[in-house]
Amino acid sequence: SKLFWYVRLQGDVHGKNPIYRAKQQELQTVSIEMSKNSTWYSSELATIPQETCNKWMSEMPELAIYKHDFDDFYRERAHILDEKTQNILNEYSRSLGAPLRIYNSLAIADIEFPKVTLSTGEVVTASPAVASRIYATSNNQEDRLKVANANREYYYKNRNTFADIYLTKMQNSVAGSKLSNYPSCLEATLSGNDIPKDVYLTLLKVAQSNVAPLQKYWDLRKRALGLTKYYGSDAAAELVNFSRSYKWDEGVSIVSNALQFMGKEYYDSFKQ
Repeated sequence: SKLFWYVRLQGDVHGKNPIYRAKQQELQTVSIEMSKNSTWYSSELATIPQETCNKWMSEMPELAIYKHDFDDFYRERAHILDEKTQNILNEYSRSLGAPLRIYNSLAIADIEFPKVTLSTGEVVTASPAVASRIYATSNNQEDRLKVANANREYYYKNRNTFADIYLTKMQNSVAGSKLSNYPSCLEATLSGNDIPKDVYLTLLKVAQSNVAPLQKYWDLRKRALGLTKYYGSDAAAELVNFSRSYKWDEGVSIVSNALQFMGKEYYDSFKQ
């Protein structure tokens, strides 16, 4: 686990470094072998009646601490694959994980954002971090919009590739949910956290039918900023004329002092 996260985080820092890509492949091979050697566990445990497992937990306190895990396991028992099918899936796990790897290569490792010249003459690279800074600190709407359009340009140019990646991911999800006997991808996704589909759909319906306050807020912001049109790149623009940047050490000191009331343990952990 430590090796996996080390390689993954180093890959985030050095996305084009072939060493970490190779190491990640090695660890995936190890992970597949581990999975193949443990697939018997779930299918074998599923043959034990839940009543028997509950009886064991009542007799053994050291087992009872896993009650929540066992309850989840038996709730999902109908969707547990047999050992042979699970082993076949393990062999295909690299292929099934390909959409995410391709996306990370396209959207992170190989991405190159264009440069933009602002009204001040400053030339900036329209990366997400720079774009966020311009949205929050620039008083010029044209600059904010120019950076936003430049930031999206790479994604727009590669929109067909991104669409194919997403389509492949959805096809994998559909196949997986069918294989595990779920009625739909949505229910397969929600099942892990035991969220009923009706709760999710009700949440969507309530959100969709109550957008008026948010629209009113956007309109108030537009008027406060003196704009005739309001874009997504205007959402972080300051309503007050305040502009100050902080050095790293100064920012750490301010936030640390503000959090002292959380207690010594929290404060020490935060400072570390």
